[in-house]
Amino acid sequence: MFACVAFYYYNETSLSIDPLSYISLSAMINNSAYSVNALVNFSITASSRDLTIGNTVGGSEGAIVAYLIHANPVSNGTYNLNLAWTYNPGPYDCTTDYYLAVGNGLPNYTYQGSCITMSVTDTSNVFQGVVFTKLLEVGNVSV
Repeated sequence: MFACVAFYYYNETSLSIDPLSYISLSAMINNSAYSVNALVNFSITASSRDLTIGNTVGGSEGAIVAYLIHANPVSNGTYNLNLAWTYNPGPYDCTTDYYLAVGNGLPNYTYQGSCITMSVTDTSNVFQGVVFTKLLEVGNVSV
């Protein structure tokens, strides 16, 4: 499958990122309170490995990265595809989870994402230093 993601960084200084560090696949095992990395069942490539975003004029805001996600041939299950807000620093720490079904979709390893927020009274700089991701499109790739 493919996923097209836009990256935003509202800050006066530029930030160079590796888009592969902003995507992950995870699974919750036996309804436990923690998840495990499910990348052993997948390979992920990105159209760019070095992306520079943000500056005083909003350079490269909404820069688009295409991810190609390939499941190993014997993989089955429904996993969480995570695109995370990250903070550098900021008042938020959230994950955005999408479901990715592979094979027959069983077992279901999904869980609901979490978000920790803090109350902010001065919102003038609330988005400063936060990398945001926005999922634009997903689809299947024919080979």
